Amino acid sequence: RGMAMGEVEITGTAEPYQLELIAPLTDVPCVYYKYQIEEKRGSGKHSHWVTIAAGDSCATPFFVRDETGRVLVSPAKAEMLLPKDLSTSSWTGSSTIARFMEQNGIKCTSFLGFHNPMRFSEWHICKDEPVYILGFAQKNSGFQQQREQALVQRLNELKNDAQAMKRFDFNNDGEISEDEWSFAVKQIEQDLIEKSMASTGSGEHADVIICYNPNTKIFLISDKSQKDLLNSMGWQILLYVWGGAALAVGGLFLTLLRLNLL
Repeated sequence: RGMAMGEVEITGTAEPYQLELIAPLTDVPCVYYKYQIEEKRGSGKHSHWVTIAAGDSCATPFFVRDETGRVLVSPAKAEMLLPKDLSTSSWTGSSTIARFMEQNGIKCTSFLGFHNPMRFSEWHICKDEPVYILGFAQKNSGFQQQREQALVQRLNELKNDAQAMKRFDFNNDGEISEDEWSFAVKQIEQDLIEKSMASTGSGEHADVIICYNPNTKIFLISDKSQKDLLNSMGWQILLYVWGGAALAVGGLFLTLLRLNLL
């Protein structure tokens, strides 16, 4: 509820934006999913894994709720720090995976009819699952566009309704003046705002969305708490700190050499 625009750090539980999504390889109801299908090609030392299919639900936003309210999150371009919910090399025992492969034209056999080794991975965030987000809060342009479209529609309906127009003819001269029309517009705008507040509920930032910031390029979504996330990334943080220090010393050394100071 006290969230300001700009860089934000929030924790809460995930909720679907409208309807729950269905993860494609497991049929698990969720608010976000990501999948990857790999095929092993070559043989011996020359064998390697190739991604033949991958996708996610980054185009579909979801809500995050805490005890003060909820806010919309767009997961596009986020770094998803999630454990694998599916990791298997077998598809024959899963009717869901087999159906997905058939529907998407993914072949699992070589030209000789042998089964190619494959790997199937899936990650998802389920409803009511705890999430931690480090992102950028900004005004939701989509929400503003929807409200503007609703306003235009209501005003057009008003113009085509003679009886309704009479309500704003305050001097009863049979015409709607500029001031009377301005008052009608403000009344409808206020009505839309009140209905929006009633439908979204207290504490919801309906006109705000948390998303990727191209300037800072920092956008993390994880099902771990901030503390657990920092602990799991401790070795990376040390690498960045000591690696940065080593680069700084090396750069200084090279600069002094060029200046013939060493």
